[in-house]
Amino acid sequence: MFSIVLASVLIASAFGCGTPATEPLMTRVVNGVDAIPNSWPWQISLQYQRNGQWGHTCGGSLIATNWVMTAAHCIK
Repeated sequence: MFSIVLASVLIASAFGCGTPATEPLMTRVVNGVDAIPNSWPWQISLQYQRNGQWGHTCGGSLIATNWVMTAAHCIK
């Protein structure tokens, strides 16, 4: 499994993935600090809807056009 992830990262980096459309003001996003829109385009927010309200549950990274990598405990 690790070799698949490593190959995905290497292939993605060869095609310019991980290059922000907008230069971020910080090197990482922590403690709920808002990021500038489009400064981390490969990051996603996994959300759930309850009583008409959306809530963040986990983050993830786009590893392909239609694939997200996240922690196993984020998915039920």
